[in-house]
Order: sequence, then C-alpha cells, then structure tokens
Amino acid sequence: MYDLIIVGGGPAGASAAVYAARKRLKTLFITEEWGGQSVVSTDIQNWIGTTSISGADLAKNLKTFSPASATQLAPSDDKVTITLKDGSVKETRALLIASGARRRTLNIPGAKEYDQKGLTYCASCDGPLFADKDVAVIGGGNAGFETALQLLAYCKTVTLFNRTETFRAC
Repeated sequence: MYDLIIVGGGPAGASAAVYAARKRLKTLFITEEWGGQSVVSTDIQNWIGTTSISGADLAKNLKTFSPASATQLAPSDDKVTITLKDGSVKETRALLIASGARRRTLNIPGAKEYDQKGLTYCASCDGPLFADKDVAVIGGGNAGFETALQLLAYCKTVTLFNRTETFRAC
C-alpha cells in the first residue's frame, strides 16, 4: 500500500514527487512520457532558474524516477487500485493525477509545415516574437479570448477567428 501514487511526468507531477519524497511518503511515480507539453518547445525562456532550456532538456532534467504506465484505476472508499501495463496491481491511499493536457492543433492544410514558423500555440511564450505585427487567433472560447488579450500587449492588431457565429467564452 502506497501513501501516494502520482500519475504524470510533466513539471507538476515531478514537483509533486519531490515534495512527497521530502515528506517521506511511500510514493509510486507513474509516467509514460517525461516533460509534458514542454517537450515540443525548442526554447523555453520562462522556466524559473534558467535563462533558456529546450523542452527535451527539461524533460531529461525531470526524469528522476522509474517510469511505468497505468492502464486502469479503481477507486473505493479507502483506497485506489491501479493496474499497470505489466499487469501488476498497486494500491494507494491518495492519487494525484497530473497528466496535463495536449494542445489542440489546427487540422488544416499547411498547419504542420508552418508549426513554429509563424504558427504558434503559446501567446505567453511566443507573443513577443510578433511585436508590432498583425496577428490572428483561432478560437472563440476562453483560451482564444485570453490569448487575444495577451497578444494585444505586443501586436499591432489581433483578429479573432471563430468557427461558429457564437463565441463560447465567458
């Protein structure tokens, strides 16, 4: 029986594992991929403690524990049972799922060819690269509106495109 099982190998999961170890919790760390979304970044300039690091290097730095992968979770009143890909079963009193997210990408012709060549997915990371330029944001939900607001600090104009006639943002 573990005190804590952490699922996810990005910055949140790795940080949780460090603090769990400091508290001497019997912890199992489960991940398939180290680094989370940061892996696709060629240059991260907003990671605390470094002036610049690639996503691949950040993932290597996060990789401190043995990876495994969960295939099934079974919660009950006093424990969570996890079945791993190798068939082994683990039990824990607490489960932290820090699996992150995957960015939604454009499914249009040219999107792959222009990825990181004018087409980006992170306004806080890449916004300054478009200073004094006309830019477009695709999306009418909260993320689209927040991105447009961030870009207004740098860009000459920001045009918001939405696939429907109704915006979904709050």
